[in-house]
Amino acid sequence: MKENFPELSVEQTKFAEMSWIESVLSMADIQRNKTEVLLQRTQQSKRFFKAKSDYVTKPISEAGLEGLSRCWKK
Repeated sequence: MKENFPELSVEQTKFAEMSWIESVLSMADIQRNKTEVLLQRTQQSKRFFKAKSDYVTKPISEAGLEGLSRCWKK
């Protein structure tokens, strides 16, 4: 992130790059390397959550990125 978007001042300690399936495990408080837990048909906990993941369908313009960076710097 820092190499591709240096203007965002992203600190490595605040972010972890991961695959989609690793993010699913992370949101469920399961270690990222424990993918075999997804094959189990029983529920691990009684805790429920609902999450929504949006994704970009068109490239964000330079003006749009500048607007985002202004929001984050506040």
